[in-house]
Amino acid sequence: MRRWLIERYCNNDPARFFGWLAGERKIFLATGCGAGFSCLLFFGDTLRDHDYLGVDISNAVGVARERFNEIAMPGDSLRADISNLDIPASSVDMILSEGVLHHTDSTERTVKPYPYTQLTPDPPHG
Repeated sequence: MRRWLIERYCNNDPARFFGWLAGERKIFLATGCGAGFSCLLFFGDTLRDHDYLGVDISNAVGVARERFNEIAMPGDSLRADISNLDIPASSVDMILSEGVLHHTDSTERTVKPYPYTQLTPDPPHG
């Protein structure tokens, strides 16, 4: 599955993935993180060098916390509606929404604020 995620989000180029993570510590926001499975697969041990916040409207964030704790992986999980997050401008380096946006009432309304207000001035580009 990690190979599929790299193919999907990095044009099948693992160097692009590691390029995004190079340099200073990054802040990742996983919207609709569910139980954290995709993020743990995609980021793997690189999460130890960055800050992670997983957000989901369901109780699955509790499972995500358990998964992260079981492997001593740093990160936080928050049960919230991703359409109504109050995140300061320029505070997030990367947003991952894997398999969630089609479940929202309005994909456009959900994602419209993120790329232009929450991302830092020089985010990685896929």
